Amino acid sequence: HRNRGENDPRISYTDLMSGFLVIFIIVSVMVFNEYWKIRKTNLQNLISEYQEVFIDDEQIAYEINETRGSIILTHKDPRGYLFPFGSDIMAVSFERYIKAVGKPLVQKSMELWEKRNLKDMELRIEGHSDPIWNGKRNDDEGFIQNLRLSTARASYVYSFMLDSLGLNEAEKEFVKKNMISIGDLVSLAKAGW
Repeated sequence: HRNRGENDPRISYTDLMSGFLVIFIIVSVMVFNEYWKIRKTNLQNLISEYQEVFIDDEQIAYEINETRGSIILTHKDPRGYLFPFGSDIMAVSFERYIKAVGKPLVQKSMELWEKRNLKDMELRIEGHSDPIWNGKRNDDEGFIQNLRLSTARASYVYSFMLDSLGLNEAEKEFVKKNMISIGDLVSLAKAGW
């Protein structure tokens, strides 16, 4: 070994590996960006196919969030609700809406599952509740009680869809394998889906 001087044209092993690392990082970033563009486009296309399922209703509004890949249901009247305060039983207007869109939602999901080979598709029913309990915001008791309430609301919608929509056995099996219900807390006093 001899010491290389400043004018030595040979590249050191370390410099060569550093160069490869920089190239690897650049290529990785380009591939990652392309992957997310494709994924976002696919998600937007998938969500847009669900638009035909969700109907315009006089009381229930739906919003499609293409970024998250979710469909959010709310009451059109700011004083209205999907679940009565503190309850896990659906309001009449919300139950009527779920009866109208529930079966088409399952059928559309089955169709997309087959057409797009979406074997890893998961439909989530999310129940939400306000973080206020007994007039207090975000205390431990309120957090636990509202988490239980939001979970119970999601489970109620799940059970209602499974038991009250007239699904055939294949549709029920699809729901059991590809749909889950979860609870969450939000700052709004409404339940969303």
